Order: sequence, then C-alpha cells, then structure tokens
Amino acid sequence: MSLYDTYKCVAASMEDDKPKLFRQLDEHIDWDSLIPARFYLAFYRNIGRPRKYPLVAFLKSLVLQKIFGYVNDSVLLVTLRHSREMRNFCGFEKVPDAAKLTRFKQDFLPYIMEVFERLVELTEPICREMDAELAGSLIYDTTGIESYVAENNPKFFSAKLRQAKLMTKTNPDTDPYRAVYGLLPDYAAANSAVKQQYINGHFCYAQKAGILTNGLGIVRRIAFFR
Repeated sequence: MSLYDTYKCVAASMEDDKPKLFRQLDEHIDWDSLIPARFYLAFYRNIGRPRKYPLVAFLKSLVLQKIFGYVNDSVLLVTLRHSREMRNFCGFEKVPDAAKLTRFKQDFLPYIMEVFERLVELTEPICREMDAELAGSLIYDTTGIESYVAENNPKFFSAKLRQAKLMTKTNPDTDPYRAVYGLLPDYAAANSAVKQQYINGHFCYAQKAGILTNGLGIVRRIAFFR
C-alpha cells in the first residue's frame, strides 16, 4: 500500500470502524520511534515508586483527543472510561484522573512538543503523495488559542457582570452588559501573554500564535507570540 492508500484507509476507519482505526494506527505508527530517549529518561526517572501509567499511554490518548476533536480533557477521560477498545489501544489498565493528565502535560510540555514535531515529519511524505504541489506550498496566518485560565470561566464573567449591575443603582442609564467589558482585565492573572481578544465570534482570553500550514490545510508548525 502507498502512504496515500494508508491515509485513506485510516480516514475511513475513523468514520466506520473505531477498533479498526486503532489497529491501523498501531500498524503504521512506530510509537517508540516517535518518543525521544530523553523523554523516556525524564518520565521514568527515579521518583521513589514505579509509574502507574505508561508514557506511551498518555501520548496515545493525546493523539486520539486530537483525532476525535475532544476539546476538553474531561470528554476524553469519560470516553476512555466507557470504551474498552480505546483503553486497550492506549494501554491504560485504569483511566487516570484529570489532575494526572493535566500534570503530565504541564511537566513534560517541551518533550510533548518534540513528539508532535516528529509526527509532522511522519506526515510530510503522505502529504506529498496526495498532492506534491499543495504540499510544497506554505501558508502563514495568525490565530488566537483560548487558554485554560480563570478569566475564561463563565463564573468569572458572571461575577464581573454582578459588579456592573450594581453600577446601575447609582447610574440608571448605564447598560451593565456594555459596562462589564470595562471591568474585565486586559490579560490573565496567571499569564500576561494570555490577553482579552475577540476570537471565533466571542470575547475570551487567548494567546496569539502564528500557524503555518501547507496547501492541503495540514498544520506544519505553531509558534506562540511572546
């Protein structure tokens, strides 16, 4: 099979046969080669007790999260708990809680970035077989990636809205739904790079980034602005 045929087979499996998709991923992706040796060393370093969850299991779950478009970690974890096939594919005997998944992403962020950069290298020959001209084209654009900060919690906005409504008692002509935006901070308290922006039809706190795709629309690189 050519790389393009493999791609089409995997894409069809996503729609029609999820267990087949897992077999295709394991058959065509050498997971061990994607993980740098220094990632293994950092993950399995002496911490006083053995790791309960394998490194490759965390990485496979993150790949599935992107494939199936699970925006929140909670959706991924719920699906893992209810899908034996998905748990077996990842290698989880027991599904980790949300805190462990979050800690994994925070503690090993540079290594995870390197794994996904290797995935870019893996997909490049597939893109070129699909359409060499489009694969050889690069398109740059800016975007904003919504961050997991307290300011994006609806409760934060509700608290500010209550403050704005209190203002109407002294100034009845004030529209609280307009005034509330004057009470919102310009950037998140946890990270000054996460700023208030208008993204995808709504105001939120997001970090600006540059995104590089090929002519097929497949992401080649994402770099955050500082």
